[in-house]
Amino acid sequence: MDNEPKRGDVRESDGMVCWGYTWKDKDGNKRYQWLTPERFAEKAVKEKEKMAKYAAENAETIRVKQAEKYQLKREYYQEKSNQNYQSQMALAIGVEKTFVQDDPARTQAIFAGGIDQLDPQEWHEYYRRAGELSGKPFEPGAGGGTVFMDTYAMQAAYHMKRWGTTARQIATGASKNHAMGARNPLAQYRFEVSPDEVLADRLISAPLTRSMCAPIGDGAAAALLVSAAMLASLPARVRERAVRVRASTLSGGKYRSLDEPGLSRIAARKAYAQAGLSPADIDVAEVHDATSFCEIYQSEMLGFCEDGEGGRFVGEGHSSIDGRLPVNLSGGLVSKGHPVGATGLSMIHELTTQLRREAGDRQAPKADIGLAENGGGVIGFDEAACSVIILQAPARGSLLPGV
Repeated sequence: MDNEPKRGDVRESDGMVCWGYTWKDKDGNKRYQWLTPERFAEKAVKEKEKMAKYAAENAETIRVKQAEKYQLKREYYQEKSNQNYQSQMALAIGVEKTFVQDDPARTQAIFAGGIDQLDPQEWHEYYRRAGELSGKPFEPGAGGGTVFMDTYAMQAAYHMKRWGTTARQIATGASKNHAMGARNPLAQYRFEVSPDEVLADRLISAPLTRSMCAPIGDGAAAALLVSAAMLASLPARVRERAVRVRASTLSGGKYRSLDEPGLSRIAARKAYAQAGLSPADIDVAEVHDATSFCEIYQSEMLGFCEDGEGGRFVGEGHSSIDGRLPVNLSGGLVSKGHPVGATGLSMIHELTTQLRREAGDRQAPKADIGLAENGGGVIGFDEAACSVIILQAPARGSLLPGV
């Protein structure tokens, strides 16, 4: 009952302190032990010493019991999740409208919603300091792009300063992705651009030119996700084409320093651990290249190459269709397009097409395991959130549990 005394309560009539419920009398009434404050303190110290001695003498037993307790809890909640709370089929839809004809200010306002508008002075000061460090002053919108292009440009400038990455390496990646977009019937831009043409294009935010930046565009994408039980009930022609989800992870951004790894590295490591795989197991990838520098940077964050080696990785063709690890065979965001709310699912569509070996003349030579990395919003030089998803081709995974 609420009016029952608790340990440490002081009785107003005589100042005695309650030690706690001790026994029940013959009528079933609870009886409490009341002590003087001095006796209460003395007994509390002895009890604490006794508990500390027991813990020291039985540390291993306590540890094992706690581990068993937590393991039982994990197993219980995992079973409940699998049996009671798992949907048998879910439909994911992404739709975006960012292009407003004859009203570029409206488009700029839409993108401004992706960055903190309550305390803008915080990120203005953050980017001002980063501009001094990277050697590129923060001048938002000077080239006609969104503030995101300016933040990517500062990151590119710092990468070039620290690691020796070149504008031509960025241009080579852009040219590669435009060439793949030319082969993609769903791409927004379906034309090829040489590295020299990329470098000569209109400057958006140095060192980034227009051909290195994702266009403004609208789009939609969707995916069906089903449980293993649901998949088993579907026709063989469906089961044979089902792609397995090996991992799906998220990470959150923060105001980090320019030389600190980004949030995609955290999401990627979680995904590799969840899937029981490593970067060496990835056959094909789609990454968030809002600018072509991002493919260089994300190749490092995802473990496809060492830090500082992203420029060479892309510039030497290792991310090309016939390279060591093909990246953005859809054309990437710079060519396929970047309808923000639909971009992540468009990556899943491309990887599914690759893993089913239905990509035609942009098909990766080997496509058993695919990885998608996508981000949204911005906090400093991180996205506000990042997703990394690992998928497995039908031939190896369509009938396995956990689809």
